[in-house]
Amino acid sequence: PDSMAEQAKYAVEEGFSHIKVKIGFEFYSDIKLVELIRSCIPNEVTLRVDAEEGYDLKGALQIAKIFEDMNIELFSQPISRYYHQQMSELRAQTSIRIVVDESIESPHDVALCAHHRSGDVVNIKIMKAGGLLKSKRMAAVAHAFGLDCFVGSMIEMGPGSVAGAHFAVSTPNITYASELVGSKLLSDDVLVDEVKISDGKLCISDDPGFGISLDRD
Repeated sequence: PDSMAEQAKYAVEEGFSHIKVKIGFEFYSDIKLVELIRSCIPNEVTLRVDAEEGYDLKGALQIAKIFEDMNIELFSQPISRYYHQQMSELRAQTSIRIVVDESIESPHDVALCAHHRSGDVVNIKIMKAGGLLKSKRMAAVAHAFGLDCFVGSMIEMGPGSVAGAHFAVSTPNITYASELVGSKLLSDDVLVDEVKISDGKLCISDDPGFGISLDRD
């Protein structure tokens, strides 16, 4: 927890205005972790939590009620991807917006989640989706059902991060800050010029195509 709090403070110093915390380990330690990080960063910095299917409905409801007082923006996939009805019940009983993530791999999955009302926001990962065209289809289905989206990361290298950024800025219902952090977590990349992240924002070149060049060596 102390190390995670230091990372959060460093990210804020680097200009990031949104922080996501991985939880889903153990109820009370999750609460203490989020409380610690919330206390270490300015209140205007947006905080998200991602449980990665770590809770059952009862536990997710209990912790969501506690998180409602901590200025939490999004609660990502707190319950198993297979339990759409439980996700729907949680969504109906908390003011925190619920993200569907592990539930989503295809346009059909987006429609299924919309049908069950199992989330408010869709996390689209272009690597998991199978590319830009399928990602566009997923976003279009979400838009048809009135769902907002953001772009997640599979810890891809520079070309994947830049592709995700182009997808994000060209898709109207991607309204939440995206999580294109793959290149920040790698010691090296295959681009001539590394992905530029300035003041918490990924900068897109206006050069042709994706505006990147591969280092062939």
